[in-house]
Amino acid sequence: MIAKLSRTDPTPLYAQVKQRLLELIATGAIKPGDRLPSEPELEEAFQVSRITIRRALGDLAAAGYLKRQPGTGTILTQSRIRRDSGKIGGLRDDLIAQGYAVEKRILAYGLGPIDPAASEHTGIPAGTHVLFAKQLLCANGVPVMLSASHHVVPEHVCPTPAEVQADSLFAILRHYGLDTKRAERTIEAVLPSPEEAELLEIAATAPVLLVELCAYDATDAVRSFVRSVHRGDRYKYFHAIDT
Repeated sequence: MIAKLSRTDPTPLYAQVKQRLLELIATGAIKPGDRLPSEPELEEAFQVSRITIRRALGDLAAAGYLKRQPGTGTILTQSRIRRDSGKIGGLRDDLIAQGYAVEKRILAYGLGPIDPAASEHTGIPAGTHVLFAKQLLCANGVPVMLSASHHVVPEHVCPTPAEVQADSLFAILRHYGLDTKRAERTIEAVLPSPEEAELLEIAATAPVLLVELCAYDATDAVRSFVRSVHRGDRYKYFHAIDT
């Protein structure tokens, strides 16, 4: 059911229409491959003009949510998550801003010695005390990203699981005064491990994007190392370049 628009809300009507449609997409009321109602039907449902409907649909099409097919109508596509490769953390907020219903599942969390493989990869000395988190992020009920992060922190720093559930660890650690000064990110296409394929609910032969991030503090020591695996069919990176 389409909720009525507010005529007293300062938000433009086309933006309200777009938000209502995004809500229907987020809840699964409209699924990839579904045909949207026609423009006249949407006019009637929302009680707005054809111009308002066309602007809302145009914005959603430009964002990759919709595809207009002659003779078929407007189809909801399997939209890809857009991610700014120049940012550190904040994927959950990006998903919410793009209209997704987001769920974060914390699979493992705690303080302890760094994993030997992460130690070897980053040069962080073996036995270094780190904050570790393994998380699965879902968008509209679909797993899209699996991450394992290691953060070098003083022993008294231990955010609660509730804090980690509500925000990114990078944002939380900044509240503790643990800032990063620079970071390096690598991205490559790989095949998932059996565990990754199972958690992301994909075939073992489906390519994924492996993203590894090393963040450094003011002394140029590694502060954080994050290894994340993203579903290749749901994800795309965006990078703005100044010229």
